[in-house]
Amino acid sequence: MKPSTHRFSTTIVAALVACLLVACASAPSNEQPMDAYVDAMAHEHADEAPAATPAAKQAMACAAVSSEVVYGSQGTAFSGYEARPREGAPKAGIVMIHEWWGLNDNVRAMADTLAAQGYLVLAVNLYDTEAATDAEAAKALMQAAMARRDHVQAVRRHEKLTP
Repeated sequence: MKPSTHRFSTTIVAALVACLLVACASAPSNEQPMDAYVDAMAHEHADEAPAATPAAKQAMACAAVSSEVVYGSQGTAFSGYEARPREGAPKAGIVMIHEWWGLNDNVRAMADTLAAQGYLVLAVNLYDTEAATDAEAAKALMQAAMARRDHVQAVRRHEKLTP
């Protein structure tokens, strides 16, 4: 890939993540509704565990190239998983947001599947850690992510994102 193409795609991805973080920052200042939401999610998923779906078990990765990545701007770093088609230019880019459990093998498999179909995919890691293995861990990770206003504020301070 040409350096200018990589710089362009990094800038686009950083801009999309910035928009997402700014949108998430518009939550009410009263934290009680957020706590109630997290508690409701914990209750909903209390008897579940993150398990690979049949789609995750299929080997679509052979048509995709993927890796863990770090991206961001001006000292603010975020982690994620990038998957791209093995051959040819991507049709378009997709920013994938993980569910309650975090960036796990299921999400990576979905990113690989979309990449195998011709898309550039960035699966962001809103938790910046490993994925949860049970509902209590997922609840703690979600609460920590929702409390991380420093990342949101850092993105808000920058009008122009640079790779």
